[in-house]
Amino acid sequence: MTDTFHHLVPATAHAQVRAVAERVVQELALTADKVAVHHAEPARYPLPADESAAEHLIARRFEGLSEEEKRRAAARALADLNGGPGRAARLGDLARVDLRSPASVDAQAKRLGFPDRLRFPVDHLRKLPASLLPEESAPVTGEGDGWVYEPLRRFHWFGLDEVAEYPRTYFVTLVLADIEWPGLAEYVHQLLDLVRRRVLGGLSAAVGEPVGTASVRVGMTVGAAVGWVLDRLKELYGDEVFRPVTVGTVLPAPPAHHGAGPCSPVVDQGCGGHCRQTYDWRVFDRVPGRAPGRAPDRVPG
Repeated sequence: MTDTFHHLVPATAHAQVRAVAERVVQELALTADKVAVHHAEPARYPLPADESAAEHLIARRFEGLSEEEKRRAAARALADLNGGPGRAARLGDLARVDLRSPASVDAQAKRLGFPDRLRFPVDHLRKLPASLLPEESAPVTGEGDGWVYEPLRRFHWFGLDEVAEYPRTYFVTLVLADIEWPGLAEYVHQLLDLVRRRVLGGLSAAVGEPVGTASVRVGMTVGAAVGWVLDRLKELYGDEVFRPVTVGTVLPAPPAHHGAGPCSPVVDQGCGGHCRQTYDWRVFDRVPGRAPGRAPDRVPG
């Protein structure tokens, strides 16, 4: 795969695109607050009846916390509700979302309408970012336990015959937990799907027309946003997960051959330490009868 290069995905640099993604993160942080205060006062802060609402996805994670962690999360959320002008300044129009309402945070945000200040021309999404060069990982000192997958673990795969246009950019978000967390992979997949839909909806509203996932900026924004959401949940709920890392690869043209690209390390920080992961991107012949998507084997932790 010498005709490709891969990179860490930084927070999206385009200020207006970033602002839309940050609004999505704010909405989901409010959703997490709603789940926490519901635990403390369920009658006063009811969850929406619609089981597909984001509150129920986040509640499934919340229920896995210890009682002490739930209590602390609820206390933080209740204190934030009494934040006064500081909270209003931070949330802007979203401060009008009423967590006492049985309506979901998403439904209430939609009723507020999309802010005019977040609108921008669609051409901003079509420009390739000026820099997608690989970032050098910080060195890791010391020694510790490690895990080596034999054979190598395939986390995700994409079909290269899905669209004809080049260049193409693909993104994968890597999330590690410091504890045994059954269902982490499924939870992250569902959260990623939720964030993707929210970001696409926000960007479509911002530019005034439907937005697909082919844009490099869109892919970068979704990858960055899911990392921000997981990081925010870590802050709110005390999850023992490392800061998510989104990695991408760019194919300027159809691959000239099958095989592996160079291995690249990424370093996660969190849980009082560092974790070094090494990954690569590989090109294979299509596997008959299998659609692109997550690998069926479960990733431990």
